[in-house]
Amino acid sequence: MCNFLFLASSRPLPLLPAREEELEFYVTELKDREKSVLEWFSEPNAYFIGSYSGCSCPFECEYDWDDPDPDELEDIAKGRRDFSLLASYLRQAVQEGAKLQLYNAWDYWLPPVQVMDLKIDSLMQERFVFSDRQLYHVVR
Repeated sequence: MCNFLFLASSRPLPLLPAREEELEFYVTELKDREKSVLEWFSEPNAYFIGSYSGCSCPFECEYDWDDPDPDELEDIAKGRRDFSLLASYLRQAVQEGAKLQLYNAWDYWLPPVQVMDLKIDSLMQERFVFSDRQLYHVVR
């Protein structure tokens, strides 16, 4: 099973399709089975956020930061790149006037356990990861 990261916006946002030849951060429309997440958002336009792994797991994955194994080092670098691309995407949307929300969950059909504000710059912190079943209101 995978982690899911969803984005809701007050206005339509551009889709960024997944590229099979080199997966990285992407934004797609919700699949029918994912539409239950709409219940948790107050904004009308919702999207799935994916990563280099083909899912949203790297956005919640916590590593052994003090002693990562060599395989984790590559995953950490790819994950941080996707966080950077996500931050850029969110900044652009906010600059264009969008109000944004993010919901991160393994079991996305369950309600959020906490609602909190999230500064886009927080995504650039080296050890930042989204918490499970958290609804975030994106703020500058």
